[in-house]
Amino acid sequence: MKYQEVAEALYSKNRNEIQHIINHSLEAKHFEQKISSMVIHTGFIFTSKNDIQSVLLYDLSTEQVIRQSNNEHLPQLNGLLVIKVNAGNFNIPIPLFFSHIKNNNEVYRYHHVEIDRKLEADCITIYEKDTIIAIRSITLLDGHLGTLKEYPLRETLRLHNR
Repeated sequence: MKYQEVAEALYSKNRNEIQHIINHSLEAKHFEQKISSMVIHTGFIFTSKNDIQSVLLYDLSTEQVIRQSNNEHLPQLNGLLVIKVNAGNFNIPIPLFFSHIKNNNEVYRYHHVEIDRKLEADCITIYEKDTIIAIRSITLLDGHLGTLKEYPLRETLRLHNR
C-alpha cells in the first residue's frame, strides 16, 4: 500500500478505512528494520477502547504500516524519519522531515529539523539559506511534480467511545 493510500485513509475521518489500516499494520517489534528502511511517522495517533494510545508509522521502502504504543515520546509529525535502536519500538527521531512525497513513495523534498516540542506546532518553520519556509501539511506529488493532495501534519483520534 503506497503512502498516498495510507494517508488518504488515515486523514479521511472514515473510521472503517482507519480501522482497515490499523488491522493490516504490523507491530513494531515484528518489523525488521534494514539499512534501506525509510520509516516515517504518519502523524496519526489513536486511542483504543482500552485507553491505550498507539502511533502509526510507515516504511516508504517496504510499504508497510507499523504500529506501536505511544510511549517512546516521538514528536507527532507526519513525515518525520524515525529509527529503532536496541529496542522493539521505534525510539529515535532523525532530524529529517519529508515535506514532499511522490505518489510512487519517493521523497522529493526534505528538510533538516531540530527535534524539539516546536515540531508539534500547527506550522513547522524551516530556515534554509536566506529563506523562511512555513509548512502546514505534507504534499503528495504526481510523477510530473504537480500537487495531488496535502495531508495534515498530525491527527489524534479516539476510536471507541467510552
